[in-house]
Amino acid sequence: MKGYLSARGKIVLSDYREYMQFDLFRGKYARWVRMLVILAVVFACIAGVLAGIVLKSRGLVLGSALVLLCFCMFFYLVKRHVKQTCLRQKPFLYATHEVHCGKNGLIYAVLYDPAHNPRHLPDGQQDYLYEDFFRVYETGGFFYFYPNRKSAILLPKRNMTLADVARLRDLLREKLGKRFVICP
Repeated sequence: MKGYLSARGKIVLSDYREYMQFDLFRGKYARWVRMLVILAVVFACIAGVLAGIVLKSRGLVLGSALVLLCFCMFFYLVKRHVKQTCLRQKPFLYATHEVHCGKNGLIYAVLYDPAHNPRHLPDGQQDYLYEDFFRVYETGGFFYFYPNRKSAILLPKRNMTLADVARLRDLLREKLGKRFVICP
């Protein structure tokens, strides 16, 4: 396929886990906002517990500790959900993924490994035009192509050369404009 940027490789469990965590808080500044909110809630709860101890108020201590416990449980449950979702995706993760990016769009193909495909999922190929993408994100190690709001095509940068990554970034800027977002 002359004129195409191509990448071929496997999506491993840690790639999919990273995508799931990215997908929860998608956006350019989401990591910073998430970190600030987490720190603010944790410090507020700790301050509430300390203030309750100083003021000898059991209600304030218990309330603050309960909020902190609920907050920790939320992140534990999110992490557990991500792990369960990743384990359900084993045939997808053991498959070979091919992405060919051209002038007008990309071709995405999945070739399943028979040894890890108990449901006997068929190999598949899908063509996408750039104008059909809802949004494309670039992170430190990935390109996430969202054909809709709920699912993405994962393209690890490790499957591409540095020159191909730069060419793809330029192509996406040209074709997608503001729908191409580079996440710090």
